[in-house]
Amino acid sequence: MTKSLHLAFIFLLILPLMSACSANNRQDFPNDPLLKDSDFPTDLLLKDSDLPDRFSRKEFVRVNDIPNANVLAIGFVVQDGSQFPGLRVSHKLAVYADEKSAQTAYLDWEKETFPVDDWKSPDDFHFKPGTSGDLYRFGCMPGYFNGKDFILCRYIQQHKNMLSRILANLDGHVLKLEDVEKTLAELDARLSQAQ
Repeated sequence: MTKSLHLAFIFLLILPLMSACSANNRQDFPNDPLLKDSDFPTDLLLKDSDLPDRFSRKEFVRVNDIPNANVLAIGFVVQDGSQFPGLRVSHKLAVYADEKSAQTAYLDWEKETFPVDDWKSPDDFHFKPGTSGDLYRFGCMPGYFNGKDFILCRYIQQHKNMLSRILANLDGHVLKLEDVEKTLAELDARLSQAQ
């Protein structure tokens, strides 16, 4: 028997053992790398009905670049985007194996979401998660896109084994701060009921 044929034979013998071991060590949802999108708790993602009427869903994607988590992201734009360029809202939801993993990841998400100290919570923003132990942060700063001024707002929240991040560009007319607060309250209520 040639050396390469011998190695292939050994590999074929070991492969079933390796897959059996990995199957026994694999965790079931909520942090299963083999999780199908249809099994993901999509009811915890932002919905069209959470936003003002002019918004509609633009994209829905599975995100694979966040370690140790199942992540889905969804984006919304104003239906007449040419009239309101830059008006966008996005939501990313990550489900980790346990609460401690989510809390640890929250620190990284916070640094990524708020890379500079210029992100401040407006004085008239009053939303707080319903679960007192949730880690969260909200901040806004002025922005400019396609010749228009915007208020760029970001929100992250850790709830149990989940992390949620909302990015929103507010124009003060179509999308206002009170709309964002209402959206966050509705989303938080669904997160709190989830587990």
